[in-house]
Amino acid sequence: MKNIIRNSFPFYKGKNKEFIYFDNSSSTLKLKSVLDAISEYNTLYPTNPHSTDHELAKITKSLEDESREAIANFLNCSADEVVFTYNTTNGLDIAAKFMETIINEGDTILISPYAHGSNLLPWLELAKNKNANLKIIKTNEAGLITKQTIMDSVDENTKIISIEHVSNSLTFQTEIEEASHELKELGIYIVVDSAQSISHIKTDAKKLHADFIAFSGYKMFSTTGLGVLYINKQHINTFKPLLSGGFQFKEIDINTKEVTYKENFLRHEPSTPNIEGIIALKHSIDFLEKIGFDYIYNHEHNLVMHALKELETIKQIKVFSTKDSHANIIFKPIDISIDDFADYLAKNKVCVRLGNFGAPLLKDILNESKLIRASFSVYNTTEEIDQFIKIIKRYFK
Repeated sequence: MKNIIRNSFPFYKGKNKEFIYFDNSSSTLKLKSVLDAISEYNTLYPTNPHSTDHELAKITKSLEDESREAIANFLNCSADEVVFTYNTTNGLDIAAKFMETIINEGDTILISPYAHGSNLLPWLELAKNKNANLKIIKTNEAGLITKQTIMDSVDENTKIISIEHVSNSLTFQTEIEEASHELKELGIYIVVDSAQSISHIKTDAKKLHADFIAFSGYKMFSTTGLGVLYINKQHINTFKPLLSGGFQFKEIDINTKEVTYKENFLRHEPSTPNIEGIIALKHSIDFLEKIGFDYIYNHEHNLVMHALKELETIKQIKVFSTKDSHANIIFKPIDISIDDFADYLAKNKVCVRLGNFGAPLLKDILNESKLIRASFSVYNTTEEIDQFIKIIKRYFK
């Protein structure tokens, strides 16, 4: 299985073999099937799916529809609930803008202490504009967000919870799915940031009882410039489109200035989309479903356990991650410049991330301004981790 997976990614052929790519939380590698689909679209039928008067455009429209249906099956939802966006940030921003009609003065919005800026800033702006309360979800003694800590964070004014499915820093899985039924019984809107979970664990819109789910193609072995926003069918026709364009309306009355919008996803996709990205994303989904999330979870968990075990033998390294981490290891060198150490890793062709990983509140939680993140995916190996450890040990000799 390992060789089959590695051979699915052209990155590992040629000179890139010498790189250790542990920056998967930032961006995953691209599948060969994804790259082939993009090339095929641009070479053989580079047409607009909105123009179905000729054979080539009909092919494009059919492929777009197939991809939307595949995404819907992947999320356990209807194709009418799948809206294409630019990325996760765009999707979360759209969700927050829609909530402007729901939130009132004095209402409470719950967010995670580990929230990426993309899932913090839109709600901060909404709370500010509506004079609402923005509160941080509680954690347990281990720093985990459990069903209990979520429900303990809810008060009588809570209207929205926006939370990551998996953290992009400490990468534990939040128990939003376990809490979701009780949250919905209280009438609370649920927004899920699935950017860091979408290629690691099953994302089920129904089990999450979600109103919105956002994720990006480039986090799941596909391209940049394409995201997906799941909008629950209860809402998709109630929100006015945020953008205006040429394909989302049924009728326009110039005299009354009234616009009648199309239904379902059509009202929220105003212009020609990232067609090649849409077509390519189906191939990512096919790959994930072929490998299976049980295999992916077990493989990545073994990588985390192996990395933790080896890093903990190096006394000059402080590790912040635990066995609850899904696919990341967060650490720092002790009593030396973290910038110099990160530069050393880069010069040795180790691709990791230095900083706070786009999570503005993390530095206050861990009392660290910068950390190093090594993030794994299904194509990474224990051999790469062993080489990574050798490089680190060599620095401290």
